[in-house]
Amino acid sequence: MRYLLGRSGVKKYLRPNAKPRSYNPQELGYLSVYDLQSKDYRLVNLQTLISINNKKIK
Repeated sequence: MRYLLGRSGVKKYLRPNAKPRSYNPQELGYLSVYDLQSKDYRLVNLQTLISINNKKIK
């Protein structure tokens, strides 16, 4: 089992010269998440996901 501390909807650290994806991750069952520990983007497979803890802090 793996644990990930991440956020969805982060656009700050996108590379300005990166190519757009040739596929839509949501159509394939993936969720794009920014990993706060490794400071990189990850694709999470929603079909193998066991649980999510969601805390919305304002």
